[in-house]
Amino acid sequence: MDMKVIVAPKNTHISLLQSLRQNDPFLDIKLVSKEELSHYLYPSIIEAAIIYLMSEYHYSYEASKNYLLYLPYVTSDSDDHRLHFLFNLKEDLKRQGFLMGLDSKTMPFKEASIIGYPKEDFELVSILNSLNIKYDYLSLEEGTLKKEISIYEKMEDEVYSTLNSVSELIDSHVSIKDIYILRRNTGYDYYLNKFSNKFGYQVNIKSSTYLISTGGAKLFLKLYKDNKDKVASLSLLKEEMKDDPLYLEIEDVVNRSYVEGLSFDIQYDYLVNKLKEQKTNPIIYDNAVRVIDSPLYDLNKHVFVLGFAQGEYPLSGKDTGFLNDKELKEIGILNAKERTKIDALNLLSYFKTNNTFYFSLSKRTAEGEKYPSPLVDVLKLENKETKLSDSFYSEEVLKLIYADLKDSDFFYKEKSENYLKVRDVISINYNSYDNSYSQKANVYNSDSQIVLSTSSLNKYMLCPFSYYLEKIIKLDEYIEGYSQQIGNIAHKMFQLFREKDFDFEKEYQNEISKYQFSPSDLYTLNHSYKEQVKIALAAIKLREEKYTNAHIENEKKFYYQLTKNTGIIGYIDNFVTLDNKYYICIDYKTGGTKFDTKYLEFGLSSQLPTYSLLVSSSDEYKDFITAGLFINNVISNSPNVEVEEDELIPNYLKLNGKVLGDLSVIHLIDPTIVDGDSAFINSVKIKKNGELSGSATVGDQTFNEYMTTVRDLYLKMDEELRKNNFNISPVYKGERDTACSYCQYKDVCFVRNSQFRRLVEEEDE
Repeated sequence: MDMKVIVAPKNTHISLLQSLRQNDPFLDIKLVSKEELSHYLYPSIIEAAIIYLMSEYHYSYEASKNYLLYLPYVTSDSDDHRLHFLFNLKEDLKRQGFLMGLDSKTMPFKEASIIGYPKEDFELVSILNSLNIKYDYLSLEEGTLKKEISIYEKMEDEVYSTLNSVSELIDSHVSIKDIYILRRNTGYDYYLNKFSNKFGYQVNIKSSTYLISTGGAKLFLKLYKDNKDKVASLSLLKEEMKDDPLYLEIEDVVNRSYVEGLSFDIQYDYLVNKLKEQKTNPIIYDNAVRVIDSPLYDLNKHVFVLGFAQGEYPLSGKDTGFLNDKELKEIGILNAKERTKIDALNLLSYFKTNNTFYFSLSKRTAEGEKYPSPLVDVLKLENKETKLSDSFYSEEVLKLIYADLKDSDFFYKEKSENYLKVRDVISINYNSYDNSYSQKANVYNSDSQIVLSTSSLNKYMLCPFSYYLEKIIKLDEYIEGYSQQIGNIAHKMFQLFREKDFDFEKEYQNEISKYQFSPSDLYTLNHSYKEQVKIALAAIKLREEKYTNAHIENEKKFYYQLTKNTGIIGYIDNFVTLDNKYYICIDYKTGGTKFDTKYLEFGLSSQLPTYSLLVSSSDEYKDFITAGLFINNVISNSPNVEVEEDELIPNYLKLNGKVLGDLSVIHLIDPTIVDGDSAFINSVKIKKNGELSGSATVGDQTFNEYMTTVRDLYLKMDEELRKNNFNISPVYKGERDTACSYCQYKDVCFVRNSQFRRLVEEEDE
């Protein structure tokens, strides 16, 4: 019997094999994917090439991998500068022995059939033609598509209904292994995992959690960064994680990704990225509903298609890689638009197979509002009324649904058909939940050693319960985001530019290389953002040249012993002494932050007064006088930075805050001020009569009041912490400005209106 070769996507191989062997279990079939087939035409590039590019070319991991993605397809030199660059790179890798040989001499077949790739996939067609393989396209058995789609308000409702429908199928003797859930938005996984067992069964979902986001991986990287020893770090991690099976996954990735002889920085960067790429191992159940994200070519299955939305069916995206559409076409690679078209054709082909499909969509998701897929019109699907089934298979979930419906009744007097239906069978005490957490936490006592900072004070004063979740039980471990990363880059430039032989371009690129940015973010960082940092540097340099008898320090550390067992720590971005008598504190901000003393008594805007308290309480500077407390916003909100004719620096780069209202002191900071506004300080001016004015000027007593206020706040916080008082008590400055507005824990505290601390009196409604 001749072997039959089928070219199909890798993830479909098992399901295809099962379908094709239903009638003949001994059918001789070889399944290959497009990627596997390409190895017969294009050389493979071994993993060590990434290390080589990082070590020899000093490329980041992301850039190295991006280049290697295209290299196999660059078969000749080109006038195009990017393709020329890739060709030369490939030639170098070839010389270094990083390209594996071709498999064309061992080609085991000359004919093949194709399933799961449409005729429009020119990448595959090109490979087949180049290998002289004759091919045809196979179609699986077709069925009759149900012409309806259910539209829900939110994900929970869609998942509840889907899981209940699965229960109905199981109850009607459909095998659980014949039921699939197709979803492309991984936001559904949380609800599927959470509620499936409440219906009496499990779901098998591919993990969407990467090792890098786990506490164990973060701890390993911290240990490795501290001691620079892989074996010692793994040993300490194993001791910390004890019998956690996740340790073995981390150990495996670290050992596989460790390369002897690499510099620490490159090895660390490589390990970080390998942990970013590896997903955690999910729990797999023998009898469970299988959750998939792309078509599987089984037949006679029941497939629930969740989130049938625009942008996901088909998947749409844009090319953010190294090459543009013209260059991709030259080397025979699909661009984003072509990939979207092919995905649409694959989906349409799949929905014609002999399976039963159930389409649904949530209008509201965590990413925002969703709209129906364009395939809805192609498939001619009509909206199906989404009312609650008469047979519901989970009382616990039904109670959750009823509570949601009860909310609509309580707040909006809405009584839907579903509400009336559930009310007759479920009875719960509504709005009786006690969220006060009356059982005290046992975190601190009178002897506990506590170190506070301005960020911890601000967090606690915004809401003690939020502080407890973040700082005490560490519900959400801090992950540096894009804003923090670009802020770090700017801060580093402001710290280094005074050094001898400072090379802005070299240091700037060195800082960028410490993070993993997307190509689009890198473009911004290397153009508009870099120019703004340069402008800010020039402005800071000019301002500092005007200082009188100044001593300047960056990231200056201060510590103040508040009580016997409590200290306050702070790092001042820019600390300046003037004339050996005065000092100013400057905090660099890449956002639009202001020093607003309006709410200082409530613990907000406490950063600069904290710095003043720390400086004035130190032995070295206790006799110095506060000359100014400032925010220096270094990035403009406007893309076009203009300098007025009579300005030394752009207005947005002037210091914002408070300055001692003494002209002789202001002259130490800005000697250019004569008549009119200060060139370096906002809201400070000299009138024509020579008098000093402006909202930024304050007296020495005001600075003392700031310090007294903030010291009392720290004492109050220390007292409350030792009482283990972590009440739900968020501040309220207005309807659109509360501590809850951007709190990531607001869904777990169930804050009541009476628990807000109102900083201003509201007008009568």
